[in-house]
Amino acid sequence: MKEKVLITGISGFIGKNLYNSIKNEGYDIFLSSRDTSVLPKEYSNSFRIIDWDLEKENILHDKIDILVHLAAEKKNTDKMWQVNFLGTKKLVVAAIKSGVKKIIFLSTVSIYNIEKYKIIHESFDEYSTNPYGISKLAAENFIREICENNNIDFTIIRPTDVIGFEKKSFLSLVKSVQKGYFYYFGDYKKIKTNYLAIEDLCQCIIYFIKNKYNNDFIINDSVELYSIINRISKSLKVESPKLSLPKLLGLSVSTICDYSQNLTKYKLPFNSSRYNELTNLTIFSSAKLDKNTTFNHKHSLLNKIEELTKFYLKNDFLK
Repeated sequence: MKEKVLITGISGFIGKNLYNSIKNEGYDIFLSSRDTSVLPKEYSNSFRIIDWDLEKENILHDKIDILVHLAAEKKNTDKMWQVNFLGTKKLVVAAIKSGVKKIIFLSTVSIYNIEKYKIIHESFDEYSTNPYGISKLAAENFIREICENNNIDFTIIRPTDVIGFEKKSFLSLVKSVQKGYFYYFGDYKKIKTNYLAIEDLCQCIIYFIKNKYNNDFIINDSVELYSIINRISKSLKVESPKLSLPKLLGLSVSTICDYSQNLTKYKLPFNSSRYNELTNLTIFSSAKLDKNTTFNHKHSLLNKIEELTKFYLKNDFLK
C-alpha cells in the first residue's frame, strides 16, 4: 500500500516545486493550502486536496503517514506567531491523531543570531530575536518534543535563501552586472553568499521522506560572491566587474536609500538589505548534513545562477 504524504503550503514557491519533484515518486499525495481556489486544476485532478488554514481549528479526516509541513507566514509580523507556531501546533496534533509516522518540518536559518558569528553551526545556542525566527524556533521545539514523546520520526530542515525561476531574487543583480553598475564593497574575495537551488531543497525533502533521521539540519550551498559575479558575467558575455568601494560609503548610501524607500514606499535596487548581502561574512554550515547523511547536492548554486541568467535573457527580463 502506498504511503500517504500530506504537503502543506503547496501554493507557495517551494510547495509548487516539491509537487513537481515528488509527484512521480510513488506516494499517495495529499495537498494542502489555506486557499485551495488558487491551486492549478492539475493538482485537484491528480491528488487529494485538503483545505487547511493554520489560523483556524481544523481536523484531518484522512489517515496520514507522513506530514511535510512547508506552510508559513513570512511577511505579516502580526500573524507569524499565530501561524508559524500555534498553527503548526494544531496541525501536528491533528496529524498525530490521524496516525502520522513521520514529520518533515521546513524551518529556516533565521532562527540563528548571525550578528556575532562567521560560521553558523547547528550547535550554537544563541538564537534569533526577529519574529519570524522566534516563531519557527518555537515550532521546532514543539515538534521535537512531541515526536520524541510519541515515538514519531521527524526531521527539521533549515534552508538558506532558496532560488529558482519563479523568484526574481537575482534579477536586479544580473541587471547591474549587465549594465556595468555593479560594485563590490571592501575585500570582495572574503564575501560569501548563502543561497540554495530549489532543486536541491526538494531532493533533500524527498530524501528525508525516504530515510529516517530524527534530527535537524542546515542545508546551504555557500560560495564566494565573486564566483557568482564571474558566472553571471560569463553568461552575459560581458566583462566581469572588479571595482571595490569603501564599505563606509556603501553603508551611507544604503542608509539613504532605506530612508527614501520608507518615504516613497518604492523599493530601490540598492538598500541596506542588498548592502548586507554584498558584504556578508557569515556562512551557514551544511557540515552536519554532509557528515551524518548520504544526501548529496546535485544541482550546484553556480550552475543555477547560470541557468537563471540565461532564463532572464531568453525572456527579455533584462531590457
